Amino acid sequence: MENIQLFVFDIDGTLIEHKTNQISVSTQEAIHQLKSMGKEVLIATGRAFYFIPQAVKDVVDPDFYACINGQCLLDNQGQFIKRYDLDKDEVFRLTEWCIENKIAVGLKMADAVEIYYNFDEFITSYVKGQDYRKILRDRTGEDVRMSQEIPMGMFLIGNDGLILSIKDNYTSLSITRSYASAFDVFAKGDGKSRAITQVIEKLNIDWENVMVFGDGENDIDMIQKAQIGVVMGNAHVEVQSHGDFVTKSVGEDGIVFALKHFNIIK
Repeated sequence: MENIQLFVFDIDGTLIEHKTNQISVSTQEAIHQLKSMGKEVLIATGRAFYFIPQAVKDVVDPDFYACINGQCLLDNQGQFIKRYDLDKDEVFRLTEWCIENKIAVGLKMADAVEIYYNFDEFITSYVKGQDYRKILRDRTGEDVRMSQEIPMGMFLIGNDGLILSIKDNYTSLSITRSYASAFDVFAKGDGKSRAITQVIEKLNIDWENVMVFGDGENDIDMIQKAQIGVVMGNAHVEVQSHGDFVTKSVGEDGIVFALKHFNIIK
């Protein structure tokens, strides 16, 4: 597998277990081994850069970050290389629908998630112990149409059935489950692979030189495009059906297991 030059890792459910910000020691060692071999490492996540735990940044020290489900690409220092904004009219319409239907809604901006309904829900279930003052901005009661920035993504928390019922009402927005009663919203199309393609072109390689690791619905696009798409054992069976290889769960060091399976590390 010497032709694999770029290794792509999702964060939640892949590098780290949900509700923890720690990467196992063996996974840390495996990633360090990849970097010592001269391989490029990229993190591809639904999180905005400012929401990635510092421990993950320090341990992985990736060459690139594809954040907000491919809506932006950043360098090793978190500086924007490329960003894509959502359709503002559909953002306004969905935000107003959320407020009317009591769905917690946040807009992922360049430096914070702006919350337009149920700020407390985001503190409780979204930030997961991090200092929310550096991540969340309370916009409760404000008119979303007066926003000075168009978001790159959105996040919804609330009734699953209600949210799923409006998935097809937005022509430019993709609504995918993140965890129970929580959904990521990003542009329909290539998802994370859009930002990854920018890196591939920059490195003068192809998708045949890429191995990705993921576990969620928002990872399917990159799993399908990569030469080797690895799905974590903790992923839903529907996501697993799209992979080239289903490894062990994140809690069982699934990344290490897969890298050894393909004889990439010893």
